[in-house]
Amino acid sequence: MELSNPSLDAPMDGADCSTCPIGRILRENGKKLYPGASVGVNQYLVGVFDSISLLSGFIDPNAKVFKIFNSDKPVFINDYVESSDDESVGTQEDLGEPVLTYGNIISSEGFVGIHSTIQDATAYAGAYLWNDDSIGSNGVPIVEAGVNYNSIDCANQYELQSTFATLYPDGKIESINRSEPLGDDFTRVTLTANGNVFNTGNTSTLGLVNFSYSGSADSVLSITGSDTKGGVGYHDFLRVTNTNAATEGPEFTKWFRLDLSGELQIVNDDYSTVLLTLNDSGKLNHSGLSDTLIVKRSAFVDAGSAVTLENLSVRLPPLGGYNSLQVTTDNSGVSYNVLGTDVYIAGGSVGGSAINQSPGNALTIDESWQYLNGNLDFNTAGDTDTWTIMDNGNNIAWRISLVVGYSYLNNLITIERLL
Repeated sequence: MELSNPSLDAPMDGADCSTCPIGRILRENGKKLYPGASVGVNQYLVGVFDSISLLSGFIDPNAKVFKIFNSDKPVFINDYVESSDDESVGTQEDLGEPVLTYGNIISSEGFVGIHSTIQDATAYAGAYLWNDDSIGSNGVPIVEAGVNYNSIDCANQYELQSTFATLYPDGKIESINRSEPLGDDFTRVTLTANGNVFNTGNTSTLGLVNFSYSGSADSVLSITGSDTKGGVGYHDFLRVTNTNAATEGPEFTKWFRLDLSGELQIVNDDYSTVLLTLNDSGKLNHSGLSDTLIVKRSAFVDAGSAVTLENLSVRLPPLGGYNSLQVTTDNSGVSYNVLGTDVYIAGGSVGGSAINQSPGNALTIDESWQYLNGNLDFNTAGDTDTWTIMDNGNNIAWRISLVVGYSYLNNLITIERLL
Protein backbone atom coordinates (compact mmCIF):
# COMPACT_ATOMS: atom_id res chain seq x y z
CA MET A 1 0.00 0.00 0.00
CA GLU A 2 1.37 3.42 -0.97
CA LEU A 3 1.16 6.14 1.69
CA SER A 4 0.44 9.76 0.76
CA ASN A 5 2.22 12.74 2.34
CA PRO A 6 1.29 15.92 0.47
CA SER A 7 3.02 18.20 3.03
CA LEU A 8 6.40 16.47 2.86
CA ASP A 9 8.09 19.22 0.84
CA ALA A 10 6.78 22.06 3.04
CA PRO A 11 9.14 23.51 5.71
CA MET A 12 8.32 22.68 9.29
CA ASP A 13 6.32 25.45 10.96
CA GLY A 14 8.33 27.19 13.68
CA ALA A 15 11.67 25.68 12.69
CA ASP A 16 14.40 28.33 12.59
CA CYS A 17 17.88 28.96 13.98
CA SER A 18 16.62 29.81 17.44
CA THR A 19 14.33 26.77 17.85
CA CYS A 20 16.73 24.37 16.08
CA PRO A 21 20.21 25.55 17.09
CA ILE A 22 23.40 23.72 16.30
CA GLY A 23 24.05 21.04 18.92
CA ARG A 24 20.38 20.36 19.73
CA ILE A 25 19.62 16.67 20.23
CA LEU A 26 16.71 15.23 18.18
CA ARG A 27 15.09 11.93 19.20
CA GLU A 28 13.51 9.37 16.95
CA ASN A 29 9.75 8.95 17.27
CA GLY A 30 9.63 5.57 15.52
CA LYS A 31 8.24 6.81 12.18
CA LYS A 32 10.11 6.18 8.94
CA LEU A 33 9.46 6.95 5.27
CA TYR A 34 10.92 4.86 2.46
CA PRO A 35 11.37 5.67 -1.24
CA GLY A 36 8.71 3.94 -3.30
CA ALA A 37 6.44 3.35 -0.30
CA SER A 38 5.41 6.99 0.22
CA VAL A 39 4.42 9.58 -2.35
CA GLY A 40 7.13 12.17 -2.96
CA VAL A 41 9.78 10.33 -0.94
CA ASN A 42 13.04 9.91 -2.85
CA GLN A 43 15.29 9.00 0.06
CA TYR A 44 15.15 7.38 3.43
CA LEU A 45 13.62 9.72 6.08
CA VAL A 46 13.39 9.30 9.84
CA GLY A 47 10.79 10.87 12.09
CA VAL A 48 12.26 12.93 14.96
CA PHE A 49 11.11 15.35 17.63
CA ASP A 50 12.77 17.99 19.81
CA SER A 51 12.04 17.44 23.51
CA ILE A 52 12.74 21.14 24.26
CA SER A 53 10.84 22.98 21.51
CA LEU A 54 8.44 20.03 20.94
CA LEU A 55 8.84 20.39 17.18
CA SER A 56 8.54 17.17 15.19
CA GLY A 57 9.01 16.12 11.59
CA PHE A 58 11.14 14.05 9.22
CA ILE A 59 14.87 14.43 8.48
CA ASP A 60 17.41 12.81 6.18
CA PRO A 61 19.70 11.15 8.76
CA ASN A 62 22.51 10.99 6.18
CA ALA A 63 22.57 14.75 5.55
CA LYS A 64 25.77 16.60 6.56
CA VAL A 65 23.85 18.82 8.97
CA PHE A 66 23.00 15.82 11.21
CA LYS A 67 25.16 13.45 13.23
CA ILE A 68 24.13 10.33 15.09
CA PHE A 69 24.28 11.08 18.82
CA ASN A 70 22.82 8.03 20.56
CA SER A 71 19.93 6.28 18.87
CA ASP A 72 19.20 4.23 22.02
CA LYS A 73 18.74 7.17 24.36
CA PRO A 74 15.17 7.28 25.80
CA VAL A 75 13.30 10.58 25.91
CA PHE A 76 13.11 10.63 29.72
CA ILE A 77 16.92 10.71 30.10
CA ASN A 78 18.12 14.32 30.39
CA ASP A 79 20.83 15.77 28.18
CA TYR A 80 22.94 16.58 31.27
CA VAL A 81 24.94 14.06 33.30
CA GLU A 82 27.02 13.81 36.49
CA SER A 83 24.23 14.84 38.88
CA SER A 84 24.90 14.74 42.64
CA ASP A 85 22.63 13.20 45.27
CA ASP A 86 20.75 16.44 45.85
CA GLU A 87 20.39 17.34 42.18
CA SER A 88 17.85 15.92 39.82
CA VAL A 89 19.67 17.30 36.77
CA GLY A 90 23.43 17.22 36.25
CA THR A 91 25.55 20.28 35.45
CA GLN A 92 27.79 18.63 32.85
CA GLU A 93 26.39 18.46 29.32
CA ASP A 94 26.63 15.05 27.68
CA LEU A 95 29.37 15.34 25.06
CA GLY A 96 28.23 12.42 22.94
CA GLU A 97 29.86 9.14 22.15
CA PRO A 98 33.68 9.12 22.34
CA VAL A 99 35.89 7.49 19.73
CA LEU A 100 38.87 5.37 20.81
CA THR A 101 40.89 3.75 18.07
CA TYR A 102 44.41 2.73 17.14
CA GLY A 103 43.45 3.16 13.48
CA ASN A 104 42.59 6.16 11.34
CA ILE A 105 39.62 8.51 11.59
CA ILE A 106 38.76 9.43 8.01
CA SER A 107 36.31 12.00 6.62
CA SER A 108 35.94 12.04 2.85
CA GLU A 109 34.58 15.61 2.75
CA GLY A 110 33.70 16.76 6.25
CA PHE A 111 35.49 18.44 9.13
CA VAL A 112 37.38 16.43 11.75
CA GLY A 113 37.99 18.54 14.84
CA ILE A 114 36.81 19.99 18.13
CA HIS A 115 34.50 22.83 19.10
CA SER A 116 34.40 24.54 22.48
CA THR A 117 30.79 25.73 22.70
CA ILE A 118 29.20 25.72 19.28
CA GLN A 119 26.26 27.90 20.17
CA ASP A 120 28.50 30.68 21.52
CA ALA A 121 30.73 30.71 18.43
CA THR A 122 33.90 30.26 20.41
CA ALA A 123 37.03 28.34 19.49
CA TYR A 124 37.38 25.39 17.17
CA ALA A 125 40.25 23.35 15.74
CA GLY A 126 40.53 20.53 13.28
CA ALA A 127 41.41 19.38 9.79
CA TYR A 128 39.49 19.15 6.53
CA LEU A 129 39.89 19.05 2.75
CA TRP A 130 40.02 22.51 1.15
CA ASN A 131 39.03 22.99 -2.48
CA ASP A 132 40.65 26.01 -4.16
CA ASP A 133 39.31 26.59 -7.67
CA SER A 134 41.77 29.45 -8.24
CA ILE A 135 44.72 27.04 -8.28
CA GLY A 136 42.82 24.01 -9.51
CA SER A 137 43.25 22.05 -6.29
CA ASN A 138 40.76 19.34 -5.45
CA GLY A 139 40.91 18.53 -1.79
CA VAL A 140 44.03 19.98 -0.11
CA PRO A 141 44.28 18.73 3.50
CA ILE A 142 44.73 21.65 5.90
CA VAL A 143 44.71 22.17 9.67
CA GLU A 144 42.76 25.12 11.04
CA ALA A 145 41.95 26.75 14.37
CA GLY A 146 39.90 29.84 15.13
CA VAL A 147 36.49 31.27 16.00
CA ASN A 148 33.29 30.55 14.05
CA TYR A 149 31.35 33.12 12.07
CA ASN A 150 27.76 33.48 10.95
CA SER A 151 26.47 30.72 8.76
CA ILE A 152 24.41 31.59 5.69
CA ASP A 153 21.36 29.76 6.97
CA CYS A 154 21.62 30.87 10.60
CA ALA A 155 22.83 34.45 10.49
CA ASN A 156 22.82 34.89 14.26
CA GLN A 157 24.18 31.50 15.15
CA TYR A 158 27.82 32.64 15.21
CA GLU A 159 29.60 35.89 15.91
CA LEU A 160 29.84 38.26 12.96
CA GLN A 161 33.62 38.36 12.96
CA SER A 162 35.73 35.29 12.24
CA THR A 163 39.36 34.82 13.17
CA PHE A 164 41.33 31.74 12.25
CA ALA A 165 44.78 30.41 11.43
CA THR A 166 45.47 27.72 8.83
CA LEU A 167 48.41 25.40 8.29
CA TYR A 168 48.84 24.20 4.70
CA PRO A 169 50.70 21.09 3.48
CA ASP A 170 53.54 23.23 2.03
CA GLY A 171 54.28 24.60 5.51
CA LYS A 172 52.59 27.98 4.97
CA ILE A 173 50.78 29.46 7.98
CA GLU A 174 48.03 31.98 7.31
CA SER A 175 46.17 34.03 9.92
CA ILE A 176 43.00 35.88 8.88
CA ASN A 177 40.68 38.31 10.65
CA ARG A 178 37.47 38.73 8.64
CA SER A 179 34.84 41.32 9.51
CA GLU A 180 32.10 39.62 7.46
CA PRO A 181 31.54 35.95 6.59
CA LEU A 182 33.25 35.04 3.32
CA GLY A 183 33.63 38.75 2.51
CA ASP A 184 36.56 40.70 1.07
CA ASP A 185 37.03 42.96 4.10
CA PHE A 186 39.76 41.17 6.04
CA THR A 187 43.37 41.36 7.16
CA ARG A 188 45.86 38.57 6.57
CA VAL A 189 49.29 37.55 7.79
CA THR A 190 51.07 34.83 5.82
CA LEU A 191 54.28 33.11 6.87
CA THR A 192 55.78 30.79 4.27
CA ALA A 193 58.04 27.84 4.96
CA ASN A 194 61.03 29.65 3.43
CA GLY A 195 60.64 32.57 5.84
CA ASN A 196 58.71 35.15 3.77
CA VAL A 197 56.10 37.22 5.63
CA PHE A 198 53.15 39.01 3.98
CA ASN A 199 50.91 41.28 6.05
CA THR A 200 47.85 43.28 4.95
CA GLY A 201 47.41 44.89 8.37
CA ASN A 202 49.59 46.87 10.78
CA THR A 203 52.83 45.60 12.28
CA SER A 204 54.02 46.80 15.69
CA THR A 205 57.09 45.95 17.73
CA LEU A 206 58.60 47.16 20.98
CA GLY A 207 62.03 45.81 20.11
CA LEU A 208 64.63 46.28 17.40
CA VAL A 209 63.99 45.36 13.78
CA ASN A 210 67.10 43.91 12.17
CA PHE A 211 67.54 43.34 8.44
CA SER A 212 70.17 41.15 6.85
CA TYR A 213 70.47 40.84 3.08
CA SER A 214 73.36 40.20 0.73
CA GLY A 215 72.95 40.34 -3.01
CA SER A 216 72.74 42.66 -5.99
CA ALA A 217 69.13 41.91 -6.91
CA ASP A 218 67.43 44.32 -4.52
CA SER A 219 67.78 46.61 -1.50
CA VAL A 220 67.61 45.49 2.12
CA LEU A 221 64.28 47.29 2.61
CA SER A 222 61.66 47.96 -0.06
CA ILE A 223 58.68 50.24 0.68
CA THR A 224 56.03 50.56 -2.02
CA GLY A 225 52.68 52.35 -2.09
CA SER A 226 50.64 55.18 -3.61
CA ASP A 227 47.86 57.68 -2.90
CA THR A 228 48.54 57.80 0.84
CA LYS A 229 48.47 60.72 3.32
CA GLY A 230 49.21 63.35 0.66
CA GLY A 231 46.47 62.11 -1.69
CA VAL A 232 46.65 61.04 -5.32
CA GLY A 233 50.22 60.83 -6.60
CA TYR A 234 51.91 60.82 -3.19
CA HIS A 235 53.64 57.91 -1.47
CA ASP A 236 54.08 58.69 2.24
CA PHE A 237 56.49 55.92 3.23
CA LEU A 238 57.68 57.02 6.66
CA ARG A 239 56.42 58.95 9.69
CA VAL A 240 58.91 59.61 12.49
CA THR A 241 57.68 60.72 15.93
CA ASN A 242 59.59 61.60 19.09
CA THR A 243 57.47 60.26 21.97
CA ASN A 244 59.63 61.76 24.74
CA ALA A 245 57.29 63.36 27.29
CA ALA A 246 59.63 66.37 27.51
CA THR A 247 59.20 67.16 23.81
CA GLU A 248 57.31 70.38 23.26
CA GLY A 249 56.19 72.31 20.23
CA PRO A 250 55.04 71.17 16.77
CA GLU A 251 58.36 69.67 15.67
CA PHE A 252 58.10 66.20 17.18
CA THR A 253 56.82 64.46 13.99
CA LYS A 254 58.13 64.50 10.42
CA TRP A 255 56.66 62.88 7.31
CA PHE A 256 58.72 61.46 4.42
CA ARG A 257 57.14 61.00 1.00
CA LEU A 258 57.68 60.76 -2.78
CA ASP A 259 55.56 62.90 -5.08
CA LEU A 260 54.32 62.03 -8.56
CA SER A 261 57.53 63.31 -10.20
CA GLY A 262 59.72 61.25 -7.89
CA GLU A 263 60.86 64.13 -5.65
CA LEU A 264 61.75 63.15 -2.10
CA GLN A 265 60.00 65.47 0.37
CA ILE A 266 60.07 66.01 4.13
CA VAL A 267 56.83 67.49 5.50
CA ASN A 268 56.27 69.22 8.85
CA ASP A 269 54.35 67.86 11.82
CA ASP A 270 50.83 69.02 10.89
CA TYR A 271 51.37 68.13 7.23
CA SER A 272 51.02 71.70 6.00
CA THR A 273 54.50 72.61 4.69
CA VAL A 274 57.14 70.83 2.63
CA LEU A 275 60.39 71.53 4.49
CA LEU A 276 62.86 69.89 2.10
CA THR A 277 62.64 68.65 -1.50
CA LEU A 278 65.30 66.63 -3.33
CA ASN A 279 64.80 65.98 -7.04
CA ASP A 280 66.51 63.52 -9.39
CA SER A 281 68.98 66.14 -10.64
CA GLY A 282 70.26 66.63 -7.09
CA LYS A 283 68.54 69.97 -6.48
CA LEU A 284 67.69 70.38 -2.79
CA ASN A 285 65.07 73.00 -1.96
CA HIS A 286 64.45 74.35 1.52
CA SER A 287 61.27 76.22 2.41
CA GLY A 288 63.00 78.20 5.17
CA LEU A 289 66.01 79.66 3.29
CA SER A 290 64.86 81.67 0.26
CA ASP A 291 63.28 78.47 -1.00
CA THR A 292 66.64 76.77 -1.37
CA LEU A 293 69.73 75.45 0.35
CA ILE A 294 73.14 76.57 -0.84
CA VAL A 295 74.45 73.70 -2.91
CA LYS A 296 78.03 73.73 -4.15
CA ARG A 297 80.64 71.68 -5.93
CA SER A 298 84.41 72.25 -5.59
CA ALA A 299 87.37 70.45 -7.12
CA PHE A 300 91.02 70.79 -8.13
CA VAL A 301 91.15 70.36 -11.91
CA ASP A 302 93.68 70.93 -14.65
CA ALA A 303 93.03 73.31 -17.53
CA GLY A 304 90.57 71.68 -19.92
CA SER A 305 88.79 69.70 -17.17
CA ALA A 306 85.43 70.86 -15.81
CA VAL A 307 83.61 71.04 -12.48
CA THR A 308 79.87 70.36 -12.80
CA LEU A 309 76.98 71.23 -10.48
CA GLU A 310 73.62 69.94 -11.71
CA ASN A 311 73.53 71.05 -15.38
CA LEU A 312 76.15 73.85 -15.20
CA SER A 313 79.82 73.08 -15.99
CA VAL A 314 82.78 75.45 -15.48
CA ARG A 315 86.44 75.18 -16.55
CA LEU A 316 89.61 76.93 -17.58
CA PRO A 317 89.98 76.23 -21.32
CA PRO A 318 92.71 73.99 -22.66
CA LEU A 319 96.06 75.74 -22.95
CA GLY A 320 96.46 78.00 -25.94
CA GLY A 321 93.64 80.49 -25.43
CA TYR A 322 92.65 83.16 -22.94
CA ASN A 323 93.00 81.73 -19.44
CA SER A 324 89.68 82.72 -17.88
CA LEU A 325 86.45 80.96 -16.91
CA GLN A 326 84.24 79.22 -19.47
CA VAL A 327 80.71 77.86 -18.88
CA THR A 328 78.26 75.47 -20.57
CA THR A 329 75.04 73.60 -19.78
CA ASP A 330 76.84 70.43 -20.87
CA ASN A 331 74.41 68.92 -23.44
CA SER A 332 71.51 69.03 -20.99
CA GLY A 333 69.13 70.75 -23.42
CA VAL A 334 68.80 73.66 -20.97
CA SER A 335 69.96 77.25 -21.58
CA TYR A 336 70.23 80.27 -19.28
CA ASN A 337 70.30 84.00 -19.99
CA VAL A 338 72.45 85.49 -17.24
CA LEU A 339 73.51 88.89 -15.93
CA GLY A 340 76.20 89.52 -13.34
CA THR A 341 79.59 90.88 -12.36
CA ASP A 342 82.96 89.62 -11.21
CA VAL A 343 85.78 90.76 -8.95
CA TYR A 344 89.27 89.51 -9.72
CA ILE A 345 92.85 89.88 -8.50
CA ALA A 346 95.49 89.35 -11.19
CA GLY A 347 99.18 89.89 -10.43
CA GLY A 348 98.22 91.72 -7.27
CA SER A 349 95.89 94.18 -9.02
CA VAL A 350 92.18 94.30 -8.27
CA GLY A 351 89.64 94.66 -11.05
CA GLY A 352 86.17 93.77 -12.10
CA SER A 353 83.87 93.42 -15.07
CA ALA A 354 80.19 93.01 -15.85
CA ILE A 355 78.01 91.11 -18.24
CA ASN A 356 76.20 93.96 -20.02
CA GLN A 357 73.02 94.63 -18.10
CA SER A 358 71.33 96.48 -20.94
CA PRO A 359 68.05 94.82 -22.10
CA GLY A 360 68.74 92.08 -24.61
CA ASN A 361 72.47 91.88 -23.84
CA ALA A 362 72.42 89.03 -21.32
CA LEU A 363 74.91 86.19 -21.81
CA THR A 364 73.29 82.99 -23.08
CA ILE A 365 74.75 79.84 -21.53
CA ASP A 366 73.95 76.84 -23.68
CA GLU A 367 75.55 73.56 -24.74
CA SER A 368 78.70 75.16 -26.20
CA TRP A 369 81.65 76.42 -24.16
CA GLN A 370 81.95 80.20 -23.91
CA TYR A 371 83.73 82.75 -21.78
CA LEU A 372 82.07 84.71 -19.03
CA ASN A 373 84.49 87.47 -20.11
CA GLY A 374 86.74 86.59 -23.05
CA ASN A 375 88.97 89.61 -22.48
CA LEU A 376 90.29 88.35 -19.15
CA ASP A 377 93.54 86.38 -19.13
CA PHE A 378 95.03 85.14 -15.84
CA ASN A 379 98.74 84.39 -16.18
CA THR A 380 99.92 84.09 -12.57
CA ALA A 381 99.41 81.25 -10.12
CA GLY A 382 97.27 82.50 -7.26
CA ASP A 383 95.19 84.83 -9.40
CA THR A 384 91.53 84.74 -8.35
CA ASP A 385 88.22 85.48 -10.03
CA THR A 386 84.73 85.41 -8.50
CA TRP A 387 81.52 85.77 -10.51
CA THR A 388 77.96 86.24 -9.27
CA ILE A 389 75.42 85.61 -12.03
CA MET A 390 71.66 85.06 -12.22
CA ASP A 391 68.88 84.10 -14.60
CA ASN A 392 65.77 85.69 -13.10
CA GLY A 393 63.59 84.14 -15.81
CA ASN A 394 64.45 80.67 -14.48
CA ASN A 395 64.70 81.82 -10.84
CA ILE A 396 68.26 80.56 -10.43
CA ALA A 397 71.61 82.14 -9.45
CA TRP A 398 75.23 81.02 -8.93
CA ARG A 399 78.54 82.18 -7.48
CA ILE A 400 81.56 80.86 -9.41
CA SER A 401 85.09 81.13 -8.01
CA LEU A 402 88.56 80.42 -9.45
CA VAL A 403 92.06 80.18 -7.97
CA VAL A 404 94.70 79.63 -10.66
CA GLY A 405 97.22 76.83 -9.99
CA TYR A 406 100.87 76.53 -11.04
CA SER A 407 101.15 75.97 -14.80
CA TYR A 408 97.32 75.81 -14.84
CA LEU A 409 97.41 72.49 -12.98
CA ASN A 410 95.20 71.83 -9.94
CA ASN A 411 93.15 74.96 -10.43
CA LEU A 412 90.48 75.34 -7.73
CA ILE A 413 87.01 75.89 -9.19
CA THR A 414 83.91 76.26 -7.00
CA ILE A 415 80.27 76.50 -8.12
CA GLU A 416 77.61 77.53 -5.59
CA ARG A 417 73.92 77.64 -6.44
CA LEU A 418 72.45 80.55 -4.52
CA LEU A 419 68.84 80.10 -5.63
